[in-house]
Amino acid sequence: MMNIKCLIIDDEEPTIQHLIKYINKVPYLKLEKYFLDPADAIEYLSSNVVDIIFIDIEMPNSELDGIDFIKIMGNSQNYILTTSHPKYALDGFDYSAIDFLHKPYSYDRFLEAVKKIKDLVSRKKPNETTEDEYIIIKVEKGYNKILLNEISYISSEKNYINIYSNDECFKALFTMQSIEEKLPSHTFMRVHKSFIINLNKIKTFNIDDIIIKKGMSEKHIPLGDIYKKKFMEYFDSKILKSS
Repeated sequence: MMNIKCLIIDDEEPTIQHLIKYINKVPYLKLEKYFLDPADAIEYLSSNVVDIIFIDIEMPNSELDGIDFIKIMGNSQNYILTTSHPKYALDGFDYSAIDFLHKPYSYDRFLEAVKKIKDLVSRKKPNETTEDEYIIIKVEKGYNKILLNEISYISSEKNYINIYSNDECFKALFTMQSIEEKLPSHTFMRVHKSFIINLNKIKTFNIDDIIIKKGMSEKHIPLGDIYKKKFMEYFDSKILKSS
């Protein structure tokens, strides 16, 4: 049976519980999490995937409202808007919301929206992946979304890390271990105690040194002794050898 993973973001607990009751009545809907604060949902989605987000638009109890959240996350997510104020619906549809539920809404109306989700998910190919794979990091004035395929490498600096994309550098309060755990291992590799690299950005390498493409420039990354065996074994099968 198809499972559709759901997330709820709303700053009112009674509204959340009402929606949970509806979700639990539909066999193929699976509630992953619910959040009262959109900022917590952003952090969760940096390392988890859902199929649909039920999100309230107006959340006066939080620093971010639904529209702020959608602006940050963009079209990488599927949204069903839930609000008592229909005047906000147009803003949400500007960001390709699937449907709009005007509170209080009936179970029948909820099922109409759910059918749209089911149709959307069923049209996707089983192994389809999105080019919008990303991480979200907290910065001084909000949040930055960074596409994984734009990251060249990551370096450590005391309690911070620096994430270098094609043409920007983002500083974030992470340890190297914590950011390494959030990155897909088939694309990123720790090659030094102070460096993680995007394997797709490698230009050349030898037993001691890796050259990474960073936009129009290059960066020399040292290959640490304890990481050499894993790194060389990864590329051994990819190296063309004469017979």
